[in-house]
Amino acid sequence: MSKSSLMTMLRRAYGIARISKKTGIPSDELLEMVREAQSRNFRTTRRRLLQGGLGFAGAMAASNFFKGGQRAMGQQTPILIVGAGIAGLTAAYRLTQAGVPVNVIEARNRVGGRIKTMAKVAGTFLSADLGGEYIDSDHAIIRSLAAELGLTEVDLFANQEGLVGTGYYFGRRFVPEAELVADVAPVVERIEADLEAIDAFEDYTTVFPEVVELDNLSITEYLEGIETTPLMRQILRVTYSVLYASDPDNQSSLNLIYFLGLDEGTFAPFGINDERYVIQGGNQQITNQLATFVSGSIETGTALEAISSLSDGRYQVSLRSGHSSFDRIYERIVITLPFSVLREVQINVDLPPAKRLAIDTMGYAPGSKLITAYRDRIWRNYGFSSDVYSDLGFQHIEEAGQSRAALTPGVALLTNYTGGTQGLAIGSSTAQLQAKQQLPQYELVYPGITNTAIFGNAVRAYWPGDIYSRGAYSSYLPGQWTQMYGVEGERVGNLFFAGEHTSLEYQGYMEGGCETGEIAAMEILEDLGLQGNVEAMKVRRGSNLNNQEKVRRRPKLAEKQRKRFTGN
Repeated sequence: MSKSSLMTMLRRAYGIARISKKTGIPSDELLEMVREAQSRNFRTTRRRLLQGGLGFAGAMAASNFFKGGQRAMGQQTPILIVGAGIAGLTAAYRLTQAGVPVNVIEARNRVGGRIKTMAKVAGTFLSADLGGEYIDSDHAIIRSLAAELGLTEVDLFANQEGLVGTGYYFGRRFVPEAELVADVAPVVERIEADLEAIDAFEDYTTVFPEVVELDNLSITEYLEGIETTPLMRQILRVTYSVLYASDPDNQSSLNLIYFLGLDEGTFAPFGINDERYVIQGGNQQITNQLATFVSGSIETGTALEAISSLSDGRYQVSLRSGHSSFDRIYERIVITLPFSVLREVQINVDLPPAKRLAIDTMGYAPGSKLITAYRDRIWRNYGFSSDVYSDLGFQHIEEAGQSRAALTPGVALLTNYTGGTQGLAIGSSTAQLQAKQQLPQYELVYPGITNTAIFGNAVRAYWPGDIYSRGAYSSYLPGQWTQMYGVEGERVGNLFFAGEHTSLEYQGYMEGGCETGEIAAMEILEDLGLQGNVEAMKVRRGSNLNNQEKVRRRPKLAEKQRKRFTGN
């Protein structure tokens, strides 16, 4: 789901307001400086981007990734990996490269999990990513992996020069960015003060009254305590309804504080969450390629029903495939199921209370997509790239990533991203009726779009109704940062946990699933004494991660984990 270009603007406004306060330079002058820099950025060649960036295209090929390391010897017991999404497949891939046998089970009859690419969408020949869609510039692990697999990433900024990146249609008008920059200043001041007050918070084990108080506030309650304009409050409510795909009443205020907060001394004029890349042909190519590498070890249509500790330290799992149920025994297990699904599994293991609480109660976002087709990119006639947020009957519409990548004349796909109450509403009636109801709202923003619509073939991705995910991605409820941040990915005995919901920095992103799958593999390789392989992975991860421009604040545990798994 979108993660989101409105946040790009808000971070830019946030940075401008803070720099203006510190330097005395008027915010309108700073905004013009940023626009000039952005114009230069669009003209930057791909060669210069790669030379000055993380150099993902130079990632080591899979065949020599562990050069200098060891390979597992003898009859190593297979590692069970539960779930064949990006986390499970990344773990399986890295373990297989090291010669460690794996068994991967997946309840669906396909691999990929919440990464799913659909071909010939809405009566066109275009593809669309129904789940995980965009890759940010700082998503180092998944970008490096895609390059390693020989896949091509498409820079969506390349064809946006001269277009307005994002429009904000509130109160039946497009709101000028300068107005938003001015209105966000009080929010900046409050967030800066609150971030300083909770600087000592690391994870669920280091709570104190100030952070608990903020955590227990919903975003709605938090915004009510800030003297900003009603318009800015509404924009922030819409932002976070889309960003975390949940109503702001059902989100901890720390979702806003940490996501919008910037590191001291940094200024990200384009925002770290730039949604700049997609994989040519669809993101499912990543999981398909990984699955091909470990294809002999994957069992689809096989679900985990129960897991029990045995007296010798091993685990017995009860599995179901079709009408058949059977048991197996494993020494080590990687669990990548969303907690929204894992809570339905019978877990007869002595779990720490915080881990059990996270599994049983962690919030999940009812995010959905509604994709419709058009014969013309009419939004470009109005000078927009397509991206609009609104307080109308939709929250966020944007040309689908694969449609933007192809930029085929005469046909385009528009995605309506929804979260919270609106995300659930998308699941009612039919996709065609939903599309018909939304079109008059689109017409208010882009007059004439109705005449270009291709009717009768709308596509809906309703993740809350998917029994194998029960939501789009993790989204902390009020009080949950201090109850569970950091416990999600902690191992319990020889049970390892991976997936976007366990990521300390990238919850809700494909990057979060990819990097935690890799971390789980590294922990297992350490246990098996394959330290050479672990060191090779640390070098690779370090070369990618250390060149990032860090701008997003997170509790200190995230930085500690980075150091542990890069060796720096």
